[in-house]
Amino acid sequence: MLDTIPAPLFAALAVTSLIDDGKLADPATLTAAMFGLVAAPTRSLLWVLLAGPVAIDAHAMRRCRSFISGFSAPNASILKMYIDVAKQIFVSTFSVAHLPEDLK
Repeated sequence: MLDTIPAPLFAALAVTSLIDDGKLADPATLTAAMFGLVAAPTRSLLWVLLAGPVAIDAHAMRRCRSFISGFSAPNASILKMYIDVAKQIFVSTFSVAHLPEDLK
């Protein structure tokens, strides 16, 4: 499944595992991770996590497009995710609470 994750997203996920140990990575790595997360649309991340495509081909791309066009995600929204020890994925609703009122 790792080869189906876009490179920027994979880099960002790898960096979060470094932070998990309670130590911060160096600023350059954190900056790269931040840009990786910004570059990977939230709906695409959900597609990879929930559908787990095994091949990237025309059929998988059509399924992904159908999936991400089935709902909207507010610009700059936050989607909290938790993966437990059994590798079950839990997601929150899209949150815009951090945005100023005029941007919600």
